[in-house]
Amino acid sequence: MKVRHLGFFALALIIALAAVGTAAAGPRLTGRTAWVVKTLEDWVKSGGQKELPLPASLKKAIVDLPEPGVPLAPGAEPSLRLLVVTDDPQALRDAGATVRTVAGPVVTATAPLSLVRELTGVRGVRQVEIPRELEPTLDVSLPDINADAAHGGTQPPYPPGSSTGAGVVVGVVDTGIDYTHGDFKNGPASQITRIWDQTDDGDGIH
Repeated sequence: MKVRHLGFFALALIIALAAVGTAAAGPRLTGRTAWVVKTLEDWVKSGGQKELPLPASLKKAIVDLPEPGVPLAPGAEPSLRLLVVTDDPQALRDAGATVRTVAGPVVTATAPLSLVRELTGVRGVRQVEIPRELEPTLDVSLPDINADAAHGGTQPPYPPGSSTGAGVVVGVVDTGIDYTHGDFKNGPASQITRIWDQTDDGDGIH
């Protein structure tokens, strides 16, 4: 289970699913995606010496982007996280993209910058989109599920004895976990107390 930030991918996946119907016009980069690709291409051609002129929310879709103030290494090429509407995920893999989650006609993928434009011509591809960060609307969702009643209030600090989930230990049975992911850390400390790898039979084969 490779964890990804839900606010960045899961909600964007919903938007992409809603856009499936509008993607039937033909393979294309969305306007925002084309802008990000062109901006990144120009930045790479310039040597990546200056700050990349993209919003921070869109920079999160770029893999292997140097830290601010650090120039791009010679010959280095960033990759992009993408949401792709396609009928054929395997064709994306064959073209050189790394396919991750497949949810119906929408897949999450990563591709080198030089490959992104070519993906619009890959068999089955109807739309290529850059994911964007969305903000949770807990002020709306919590009252909808009566969580504010369980919390004993609409925002912290909550009264003693209220049910907030604090201190609850959660057990997850799955095929793996990215225990280095920031979502599992509280500052420098990990929030994971134990991991039992049940796929290891002792001979090192997983």
